[in-house]
Amino acid sequence: MRKKKRAWRSVGLLAGFLLILCVHAIDAAPVSVEVDRVDLRGAEKAMIETCIDPAGDMRLADVMQSDCFHPEKKEIPGFGETTNSIWLRVTLSSEFPVARMLELQWPHIDELDVYAVRSQTLQQEWSTGVQKPFSQRPYPTRTFAFPLQLQAGETTIYLRAWAIGNLQMPMTVWEAEAFAVHDRRDQVVQGMYFGIIFVMGMYNLFLFFSFRDISYLYYVLYVVAFSLVQLGFTGTGFELFWPNLPYLQVRYFPLFTGLTLIFVFPFAREFLQSRVHAPIMDRLLQAMVVLGAVFVVMPFLIDPHIASRIATIATPIPQVIGIITAAVVYRRGFRPARYFLLAFGLLALAIVVTLMRSLELLPVSFFTENGMQIGSISEVILLSFALGDRINTLKSERERILRGSLLQEQKLSMLRHELDAARRIQSSVLQKTIPRIEGLGVASRYMPMNHVGGDFFDCLQLGESEVCFIIADVSGHGVSAALIASMGQIAFDLQLERARRPEHVLLGMNDILHGRTGDYFLSASCVHIDAKNLKARIASAGHPALLLYHPSRESPLETRPRGRLIGPFPDPSVEGLDLDLLAGDRMLLFTDGITEARNGTGKMFGTRRLKEFLITHYEDAVETFADRLYGEVRRWIGTGQFDDDFTLLVIDVRRDGQTVVAVTSESAP
Repeated sequence: MRKKKRAWRSVGLLAGFLLILCVHAIDAAPVSVEVDRVDLRGAEKAMIETCIDPAGDMRLADVMQSDCFHPEKKEIPGFGETTNSIWLRVTLSSEFPVARMLELQWPHIDELDVYAVRSQTLQQEWSTGVQKPFSQRPYPTRTFAFPLQLQAGETTIYLRAWAIGNLQMPMTVWEAEAFAVHDRRDQVVQGMYFGIIFVMGMYNLFLFFSFRDISYLYYVLYVVAFSLVQLGFTGTGFELFWPNLPYLQVRYFPLFTGLTLIFVFPFAREFLQSRVHAPIMDRLLQAMVVLGAVFVVMPFLIDPHIASRIATIATPIPQVIGIITAAVVYRRGFRPARYFLLAFGLLALAIVVTLMRSLELLPVSFFTENGMQIGSISEVILLSFALGDRINTLKSERERILRGSLLQEQKLSMLRHELDAARRIQSSVLQKTIPRIEGLGVASRYMPMNHVGGDFFDCLQLGESEVCFIIADVSGHGVSAALIASMGQIAFDLQLERARRPEHVLLGMNDILHGRTGDYFLSASCVHIDAKNLKARIASAGHPALLLYHPSRESPLETRPRGRLIGPFPDPSVEGLDLDLLAGDRMLLFTDGITEARNGTGKMFGTRRLKEFLITHYEDAVETFADRLYGEVRRWIGTGQFDDDFTLLVIDVRRDGQTVVAVTSESAP
C-alpha cells in the first residue's frame, strides 16, 4: 500500500509540474492572429486576407494588382495538407511611426517571402524558410520573426508561403520589447523541456552502467532519438544544432521518427518481456523496428516531403501496437506494464491532438501546438518510473526466488545427508575386502555413479583355494536401485550350499527376488573357481560376457552362457558352463558401466577396447591393472561424467605357482 501511495504521489507531482509549465507558457504567449492590443495600446488595426496561387508563379507585382484576395474567415489561417503557394495580405495602420515584430509561429514553412509595402512602394522585404540556411533569417529565433518599421498611416504586409505538407500560419504583431520578453520566455520553456529530457536520459544512462540492464540503454537511446524529433519539430534543432543543414531539417521527421521506432520497441520488448507474456504481439513489435528502418532510409530515396507525409500518417500505427501490447501484458499479470500503458497512452493522445490540428479538426492553440512536448515529457518521466517499478518488481521476485532457493537448498542438504547415510549403509553391506584365496590374486574397483549405486560384487569362500564370485547390475540408478542391489547381495549370501553350481546360485536368488523388485531387475555373472585343480564353472543371467586371457590363447575368451534376467521371470532358465583354467589366466568380471562409457562424440568404449587393454596390460599386477583400466576409461570419457556405475573384478590364477595376496576393493567417495 505504501508503494502505491508513493507511485501515485509521483504521478501527481508530474501532473502538477506539467500544469505549472502550461500556465507559465500560456501567460507568456500572446493572443494569436490579432495585433497585441495591450502592447500597442489599440493604435493599429489588422485584417488578414488570403490568395491561393496553385501554379506558384505569382510575384509581388502580380498579387498587388490581383483581386484574388478574400478575407480570412478563420481565426488562425490554416491550409492543411497543400502544395499551393499561399499569399496573405495584412493591412496595419498607426498614428505615428513605430517598430514592431511580425512573428509566424509555424516553423515548418519551406519557402517564406515577406514584403512591407506603403503607398504602392516596397519598403522592406525578406526571403527565408526551412530550405534556406538559418543564418539568412532576419531574426535568430526558432520560429519566423521579421522587424517591421511602420510609418504613420497604413502599411500593407504581403506574405508568400509554400510548404509540401501541413501549412499553418498563426501570426502575431509584437511590440519590439514585448517580443524580446516573449522570445526569452519561449527559450526558457524549451530549455526546461529539453533539460528534463536530458536529465532523465543521463540518469537512466547512469542506471544502465550500475545495473547493466539493457532496458536502460534502449530507454536512453529512445530518449535521444525522440529528442531529435522534438528538436526538429519545434525548430530548436535548426536554430541551435544544424543551422546550416536545411537538407537535414527538411528530412528530420521520417529520419528521427524511424530512429525512435528502432530504439523504443526493443525497449518495449525488454521491458514488457513480450516474448514470454505476449509472443504474437512480440512479433509485431519486431515488425515496428523494421518499419523504423524503412522510415530512416525513406527520405533519402524519395521526395522528403512525401516521406514526411507517409511517416505522419503511419505514426499512429506503432503507438496503437505499443498500447495493445502493454494492455495484453498487464492483463496477464505483469504489473510494471501499467506505467508503460499510461505513458504510451498520453503520447498517443498528444499525437492524435497534433494530427487533428494538422487536419484542421482542432484549432491552433497552446495545447494543440505543444501537445507533442507535453505528451512526450509525460511519457519520458512515466517510463522512467516504469523502469524503477520494474526494478522493484524484479527485486521482489528475486527475493522470493532466493527465499525459495534457500528452502530448496535446505531440502537438498537434507537429501544429501540422507544419501550419505544410504551410501554408508550400502558400503557396510557391500563386500569391502576380498578374502585371501590360495592360488588367486584378486583386485576390485567400485565407483558408483551417484552417492549410492546399483551394482554390487561379492564372494563366498568354500575352502582355502575354492571360491564363488558374483558381479551384478540393477536396472536404473539412485536409491531405489541401491535398495534392490542390497536385496540381491543378501539373496546371494543365502546361497552358500549352492555355491559350487553358479546356475543354482542365480536360480536361488531369483526365487527370493521374483515379485519383490517391482519394475527393476538384475543382470549377474557368477563364477565358481577351484584354483587348486584349475577348474571353473560360470553362469550368467543376462550379464555382459566374462573375459579370460592367457598368452597361449590368440585372443581373450568371451564366455556368456544362456540365462535370463533375475526378478521379472519365475524361471530365468540359467545354464552353467565348465571351463578349464591355465596357470597365469587373467579373468575379468565387469558391468556395462565400463564398455558403455561414452566419449564427447557419443562413441562407447566397447568390448574390443577392453580386450585390447587386457592383452596390452596382461603383465601388470592385478592392482595396477585395475587402476590403469579405470584411468583409461576416465580418459576416454574426458571432461564428462560416467553414465553408469564402474564395477570391476580382476582375478589372476596361479601365476608362477605362487599365491597372490588379495587386494582391497575401492569405492567412490
